[in-house]
Amino acid sequence: MVAVDRSLLRADRHRLLGRAGQCNMPALLLILLVAAIGIGSFIFHTVATLGAELFDVVPIALFIYAYLVLALRRFLGASWPVIVGTLAVFAGVSYADAALTAPETLNGSHQYLPALAAMAVVGLAVRRRPSGPPVLTGAAVFLVSIAFRSIDNAVCPVLPLGTHFLWHCLNACVLYLLLCAAMADPG
Repeated sequence: MVAVDRSLLRADRHRLLGRAGQCNMPALLLILLVAAIGIGSFIFHTVATLGAELFDVVPIALFIYAYLVLALRRFLGASWPVIVGTLAVFAGVSYADAALTAPETLNGSHQYLPALAAMAVVGLAVRRRPSGPPVLTGAAVFLVSIAFRSIDNAVCPVLPLGTHFLWHCLNACVLYLLLCAAMADPG
């Protein structure tokens, strides 16, 4: 059995509850989206159907956009017009990537490059705040994760297990780091 330091659990509970015992609703929403990502990924990798794929990709997209809103508002103090404009630019870049890049490019991993760029830009912008180090570390881990996803098909003849499982394991680390940043920096 793994011993758990109860003071760490209390600290996490206090970060989630926020000031004066009020719930940190944005962090709680992100936690629920991470749970939905895990469930959706399990469903898609169990029964690879179009409907199951939606269970996989929709929570991921919702997390990316919700986190971008949180980072812009809480970490950078951006106004709502700036947030809406940034989301529009991000969506435009993401859709342009999908439309202009061949689907097999980087084994389909190119679709995650706008999210990686956003993480890096936000992390650099807030590098001196409590949220900076976990966001920057998350971006670095995400880069490695994308690399493993990108080479998966190429290495399967040599390594039958492939590297796709590393994509999932590292992304779990990325999500953990982003949640830590969301709870560490109340804005």
